Amino acid sequence: MRRPHGERAGTALASALFVALSSGCGGGAETPVGSSGSTSPDGPTASATPSGDPSHRPEGAWTLAAWTVERSDGKSNPQARILLATLTPGCPAGSCDITFAPAGANGTYREAEAPAGSDGQPATAPITLTWNGTAYVGSDPPRVVDCLPTGQVSDTIADGYSTKRTVTLTFDPPAGDLPPQVHGTIVDTTTGTNAAKAKGCTDFVETAAVGGTPTGSLDAGLPLVGEYDASLSSTGSMPKKLAPVGQSLWLGQMVVNGEPKAPTIRGLTAGVAQLAQAASGWNGTSTVAPFDCQDPRGQTSSKGADAIETYSALHPVALTQDGKTIFAGEWTLRANPNATGLKAACSLAAYEGRFYLVPHGAGR
Repeated sequence: MRRPHGERAGTALASALFVALSSGCGGGAETPVGSSGSTSPDGPTASATPSGDPSHRPEGAWTLAAWTVERSDGKSNPQARILLATLTPGCPAGSCDITFAPAGANGTYREAEAPAGSDGQPATAPITLTWNGTAYVGSDPPRVVDCLPTGQVSDTIADGYSTKRTVTLTFDPPAGDLPPQVHGTIVDTTTGTNAAKAKGCTDFVETAAVGGTPTGSLDAGLPLVGEYDASLSSTGSMPKKLAPVGQSLWLGQMVVNGEPKAPTIRGLTAGVAQLAQAASGWNGTSTVAPFDCQDPRGQTSSKGADAIETYSALHPVALTQDGKTIFAGEWTLRANPNATGLKAACSLAAYEGRFYLVPHGAGR
């Protein structure tokens, strides 16, 4: 669930963090698959060698961030994911249909650092984006995916949904210090089977905002400052059931303050981390902060643990439509029971995963 503005997330995390992105759905962080028609407004797409210059049209290797901005059922926490794609125009110059193909790990759109489970049933087929005069638009054929009515992997209903995805991208050439960009939306229309609906798999439409730049085009020294919406794709937890590998989690707002070369970040807990820049990105470890814990019965013990957050390799990966920087890296939280927690029989809780920071409110 999303917290009221300004409310801290500690209690909710100690109670199993936050609801996964796929709560009520099984698609998770999949990317577009399938192919639509490939006819441009000027006739069939030409078969020709592209120019290879991404400054005039979307072409070559691109890194795109997608983050949820709206769901028809109200579950619209802005959880993010990264898509790696190769964009290939079907004509030697100018605007025409584009093949949007996976360029990530194991033939999917997933970045290598993200857990394999984060893209659900991995997409490996390209999609054709048709140029309509102002934007590139394409839809994949309906697909069958799993449903998680409670957000818990243990409650998965296999093949409970049919989902159809529509991708819309517009292109902006370089402007000032900004590289070429694409921005737009990914809209998933998801319908439960009759049997799955009876178990809580309700229909919904989910819209994600998209922002992307040519892979490697962003300066690693771009400032990290302001308010961000933070999310995590889990690579592990202790106990394992807290956040199964691949589960997408909403971490709430995180605030970065201070000088551009020495920022501090206030994360999920009250702890503050001083960040230092290295070749891999921004790194830091928070001060110890009180945190809630759970006893073996699932009861919460207020401030029963001492928590530390660690941030690693936070680096620019994409831009929002208004040119603000989206960051990715790694994040961990360890909550060790203190005297209060030990008295309540709490045990260690730990989370780790691929971590995303999207400027707060972007795309909304």
